[in-house]
Amino acid sequence: MKKEKILIIIAVVAMLLLGGTVLSYFLIFKKKDKISDLDDSSSQSTSSNKSLNNAISNSDNLKENSATPQTKIKEIVSKLKGAFYSGLFGITEDEAAIYEAYNMIGSRSDILSVEKEFGVYKDMTLKEHIYDLLSEYEIAHINEIISSKNIDYKY
Repeated sequence: MKKEKILIIIAVVAMLLLGGTVLSYFLIFKKKDKISDLDDSSSQSTSSNKSLNNAISNSDNLKENSATPQTKIKEIVSKLKGAFYSGLFGITEDEAAIYEAYNMIGSRSDILSVEKEFGVYKDMTLKEHIYDLLSEYEIAHINEIISSKNIDYKY
């Protein structure tokens, strides 16, 4: 009887170790893919960050020119920050909340205001989070939402 209990405990511990190893491998492999994807798009991201900075600096009063009030911009940013890393163990994102946030945006200046207000969160800008966490399909869906509002902006 005691021997059976010990064997069951050993089997459970072995399964937990195996599961932990598989989960760790998956997380490392997924992060590695995301980092290589980010490296591939880093030149694109760097040039788009420069253009974002130019657009922000060229706009004297971006908040005043925005079609959306600053409180709504902050709400959008809060929604986006909450959507990133919200899933299982904080490693996935809530795509529906991200899409909802982009549906709240009404103009190009709103997007620029959101990106500026988002700033750096967990060592990345909004664009970097998008390129790091979302698939090509999900990014395309965000771009569809933006273009459906006749906004000239693309991730």
